[in-house]
Amino acid sequence: MIRFFNDFFASIYTALRQPLETFIKLETADDETTLVAGDGSLVTLVRIDGAKRLVGDEEFQNIIEQAKIKIGSRLDRPGYALQFYFMRDPSRVRGELDTIMRPNRAAASNIGLELQDLFDERARHLSKYLAWEECYVVVWTRPTALTKSDIQREVKEKKEIKWVKANNAQFPFAAMNSLRTRHRSFVTSVKTALDDLGIRARIIEVHAALQSIKTSLAPGHPARQWRACLPGDPIPAREPRSRKDYSDVLWPPLARQLCTEDAQVISQTRIRIGNQIWSPIDMVLGPSEPTEFPRLLKRLAEYDLSFRISFLIESGGTNGAGLRRFLTSVIGFTAAENILIKNSLQALDALSKSEPVVRLRVSAATWCSADLPEEKIDEQAAIVMQAIEGWGQCQVSQLMGDPI
Repeated sequence: MIRFFNDFFASIYTALRQPLETFIKLETADDETTLVAGDGSLVTLVRIDGAKRLVGDEEFQNIIEQAKIKIGSRLDRPGYALQFYFMRDPSRVRGELDTIMRPNRAAASNIGLELQDLFDERARHLSKYLAWEECYVVVWTRPTALTKSDIQREVKEKKEIKWVKANNAQFPFAAMNSLRTRHRSFVTSVKTALDDLGIRARIIEVHAALQSIKTSLAPGHPARQWRACLPGDPIPAREPRSRKDYSDVLWPPLARQLCTEDAQVISQTRIRIGNQIWSPIDMVLGPSEPTEFPRLLKRLAEYDLSFRISFLIESGGTNGAGLRRFLTSVIGFTAAENILIKNSLQALDALSKSEPVVRLRVSAATWCSADLPEEKIDEQAAIVMQAIEGWGQCQVSQLMGDPI
C-alpha cells in the first residue's frame, strides 16, 4: 500500500515537473558513443578542443562559409539538430591545475625534492590568468527524421519486445533501429566537417559524456570520479521492494543518477541548486547584426564570472508554422501585426526553397556560491544580459516561464 501511494504521488510530481530530475529526458545508452532520449532521439556529444592552426579574421570567415556548406546541408530536412554548448568557470581552474601538476608533484617526491611550495605558487599564480572552459557540439537525431512507414514499423517492433516491468529503471531497447543509420551518418558528417575545417574535435564516450552533463548541473562539485551505471555495466546491489516490478534489480534511471541535488525556486529570476544560486537568461529576439562569438566571449571574460550558453539549431524551421500560416490567412486583415506575421511566414517559405531555414534557441545562465550576498547573482545576470544584448543588438529576458 505504501509503495502504491509513493508511485501515485511520484507520477503527480513528475507531471507537474516538481523534482529537478523530471527535466532530464535521457533514457539510456545505445552504444559506446550514443545516448537515447525518452522520445527515442539519439544523442552524441562531440568535444571541441580548439583549432589546429592560428585563426585570423580571414580564416574565421572561411570556417563559417565552409561550415554552412558542410554542416548546414543536413539541416534542410526535419529531425536533425545541433546544440553548441559553451561553459566558462574561473573557480574551477585551480582544481584543474592541481590535477595537471599531480604527476610533477609525484615525480619530485619520488626523487626526494621538496618542491611542493614551488608547485603551489605556480598553481596560485596561473589561476589568476586562466579559466576552465569546455565546448561541445551535441548532435541530435529525432524520430521526426523517419518516414511514416518507418515509424509504423518501429512501433510494431517495440510491441513485440518482451521485457520485464520496470517503471523506475532504464529501458535498454529505447532506440529505434531505423534511426541508428541516420544518426551515425549525421555524426560522421559533423565530425568530418570539423576535421576539414581545422577544428580539433573528438566524439565522447557515453560515460564521459554523462560525467560532463552531471558536472554542468553542479559545477561546484566536479564529477571526476563519478561513473554512470548503464546497460552492460555491473548493476549495484539493492534490496528488491516488489515482486512484480524489477526496477531495483536493473540499471537506475539516468535522471536520478545525474540529479543528486534538489532545486528550489527563490524568485522568478533566481533558483538554488545545492550550494549554488543560478540565474537563467533566454534570448527572445535574435541579433539584427550577426557578430562573431569571440566578441561576446571577450566581453564576458573581462568580468571573470562563471557562465554557460547554449545555441540549439533545429532543422525544419518552417514545418511547425502551419497553424500560424492558417490563422494569419484567416484573420490577417484584423490587425497590422497579423499582416506582418503573414508576410514573414511567406518570406520564410520562399527562402526555404533555396537554403535551409532553421529554428534557433539561445539560453544562458550564470551562477555563484550561495554563501555570497544575494546581490552578487543579480550583478552577474545583469552583466551577462548587457553583454548578450550588445552582441549584435539582441533582446534577452529572464521572465520566460519556469526558471528551472
